[in-house]
Amino acid sequence: HGDDFTTLGREAELDWLASKFREKFKIKVRGILGPDPKDCKQITLLNRVLTWGPGGISFEADQRHVEILLKALDYESVKGVVTPGVAESESKVEESDSVPLSPDRATMYRACAARCNFLALDRPDIQFASKEVSRDMSNPTHGSLKKMHRLARYLKQHPRTILYYEHQDIPNKLDIFSDSNWAGCLRTRKSTQGGGCMLGQHCVKTWSSTQAI
Repeated sequence: HGDDFTTLGREAELDWLASKFREKFKIKVRGILGPDPKDCKQITLLNRVLTWGPGGISFEADQRHVEILLKALDYESVKGVVTPGVAESESKVEESDSVPLSPDRATMYRACAARCNFLALDRPDIQFASKEVSRDMSNPTHGSLKKMHRLARYLKQHPRTILYYEHQDIPNKLDIFSDSNWAGCLRTRKSTQGGGCMLGQHCVKTWSSTQAI
């Protein structure tokens, strides 16, 4: 059993591929997203919403992860904030931040961190913050929970992110941007490397990762 295959191509090529699959398997074709009147203008894949418009294609991340996260943290009525995290400062570190969470709260934290990590695949705006909360999954502390709460308040303020890809001529190169915060973690002095990959006007990949020493 396999599911949720997505293929890019011209209509004739897509029809050919579907016919080849039908020779061996029982399949269901959800539809073709495209400009023709008979084509779908919006389709949902793994709860991600893709929409075809006259100027391009939009891609929206699954909103359910935000709803579930806010409910798990009891943040449905909390006021939102405009940034997903704040820079670490030695003057703001409290002794209680290093105290481990109780087993039940640690389990809740890990579930929320995993959800944030999955959501970050489709939301570049939270990749660094979700990476930071994921670093503490093995031994979450009260300081870890503060980071989680900050990220949750940001998602409360910005529950939806839509990436828009305008129609463009096919570029002949990729533009790669990368930078490091140079020992930005005050606890480990490890650096975070982040970057993005642009194909013309289209952002096709972003990343944020903690470097080894």
